[in-house]
Amino acid sequence: MRAIVVCLLLALCGCVTAPANVPIDTSISEIQKDPRAWHGKIVRVRGTFDECISFTCQLCETEEELRSYNAALVRSNYGDGTDFYETSFKCMGVAFADKAQEELVRFSTSEIVSRYDAGCSRAGLSADIIVLCTDRASELRESRLERALVRRPSSNGVINMYGFEPLLIPNEATADAIRAAFDSSKYAQSKSETAKAFVFLEDLSQEALDYYGVSASGGLCQCKSGECTDSEWPKRSGEAWLPNSANPYTCWSAEWVDGSWRFPQQ
Repeated sequence: MRAIVVCLLLALCGCVTAPANVPIDTSISEIQKDPRAWHGKIVRVRGTFDECISFTCQLCETEEELRSYNAALVRSNYGDGTDFYETSFKCMGVAFADKAQEELVRFSTSEIVSRYDAGCSRAGLSADIIVLCTDRASELRESRLERALVRRPSSNGVINMYGFEPLLIPNEATADAIRAAFDSSKYAQSKSETAKAFVFLEDLSQEALDYYGVSASGGLCQCKSGECTDSEWPKRSGEAWLPNSANPYTCWSAEWVDGSWRFPQQ
């Protein structure tokens, strides 16, 4: 009888209490009210993911919140005076124990289970600590996908740090050269003769090309279902090289190096 009373009291008080390995159902906004109270807890939260690449994997409570987060980040990056780090969002960085899960959650609305770490929470931290934690530190650690509620193709997803560059349609000679390079690559066996293909160039800055050590960058996509409409093909760089199970196509990247196109190891 005493045990029953104790359980009822705990339930009524709404305390952040649960066995160490049992996830506590909560939300990003609830954790943000008092991050220190949640430190070390195993939590189950729901939200919408951006492109989710390593240290740029962001989960926001709603898709609208994620788009607001992205817009503020872009404005800040382009130097319009926006102080991104003084703006509050119902968003958190996520680190997965298994990197393969990044592709599973990319651009989705999902439920994940994580260990919450308040060490790099913005709440009450000084500027020195924020710098120490880096600008994309994760609060939701050792995460795993529990279930995906909505999966979106890359063209409908929020891309923050990557993929702003628009894709270009190459002239016929360049397109033929990219197709020929693909047909002689190890990826040729993945290509279906009946499936529609899309050849593209990336509109990268000279600085980006120098960084990758190439003179030009492009690639080839193949429609998974055999046919894709013009609206379904990727339009931005990130839509082509961010693998996503919701995409109707699969893409391979090519580089122009030493006077020829090649499809390197991916």
